[in-house]
Amino acid sequence: MSHFKPCKYLDYDEKKYPSCDLRDLGPECPLIRFWFRRGQDQNINVQFCKLKGRINSVLDCYEPGCLDYKPKEGA
Repeated sequence: MSHFKPCKYLDYDEKKYPSCDLRDLGPECPLIRFWFRRGQDQNINVQFCKLKGRINSVLDCYEPGCLDYKPKEGA
């Protein structure tokens, strides 16, 4: 999974999402980060996009499958 590069539009500003915890995929993929969103009914893993808001997926913003995907420079 080391070939995955984050999109430059991913938003990891922890102050903006107080009901979420920023996490990564662990020792195998520490560069893939996502938000663990604590909800009343369920907990889900999401991304936050500066263009589109919440994305209910972890990997969609790490590969060119998203139409707005632009790899983050230096990643």
